[in-house]
Amino acid sequence: MQKIAVSMVFLSLLLGACQPKNAPRPSDPVPEAAKVVLIKSQSIEVKLARHELCDAEGCHRYAMQTVQTNVPWIDGYFFKRLADLEPKAFTSQTEVMVPKVDDQELQLQDHHYFVRYIAQHQHLALFSLQSYSYGNQLTHSLFHQEYVNFDLNLQKRLSLQDVLEKNQQAKLLKLLYEHNQTWLNARHIEVEQLKLSDNFYFAPDALKLVYPVLELGSYADGMTELKIPYSALSGILKAEYMPDLPSYAKPQK
Repeated sequence: MQKIAVSMVFLSLLLGACQPKNAPRPSDPVPEAAKVVLIKSQSIEVKLARHELCDAEGCHRYAMQTVQTNVPWIDGYFFKRLADLEPKAFTSQTEVMVPKVDDQELQLQDHHYFVRYIAQHQHLALFSLQSYSYGNQLTHSLFHQEYVNFDLNLQKRLSLQDVLEKNQQAKLLKLLYEHNQTWLNARHIEVEQLKLSDNFYFAPDALKLVYPVLELGSYADGMTELKIPYSALSGILKAEYMPDLPSYAKPQK
């Protein structure tokens, strides 16, 4: 029995020596930084104080949907954004203003806002905020889609400047023009007229910058998306936001 006990102690010491000193044991807790929340999202209607309101110019009708996720700070971000866009719809008001015109229906404008969850890649989550307005007083219906990129580790929305290496805006602008030159030239847009957009998202093959209707093209063009392939963004895009590329798409050294 004594020999067996000694053998067991020796075996334990031998196994312990074979393990890396810093190797985590199965019972060790996972470091907080390594935990990435898997987003679960569903669309819900926003409860407004007023769905319709009137002022001296006419009446406005609102409909809003947002997301309800398992990440409270994301839900709070979008609720605040919607409240900032249309504060009157979130505020109760007892006084009712009547438009100057007799036919209120001619002055009615509808405004729709919709938040949508698009995708998640590790610590990056992509949402969009869409708005759509139409009415008899508008020459065209108005549409806009704003992309919202969240860094889940930093718990913040990312601006274009956040994802770029320092002092790389000029190089990015040059690449933006070069990779979209045919489309831009067809609309007589020179490099001096082009600006970087803070409305962007990470597509599977490229970084895409998005521009409002009529800023670069015609109404028929809709919102413009200009892209720069990731293979051209080495040293410009921060490493933590650069996706893994297949060997054929990596920049040549």
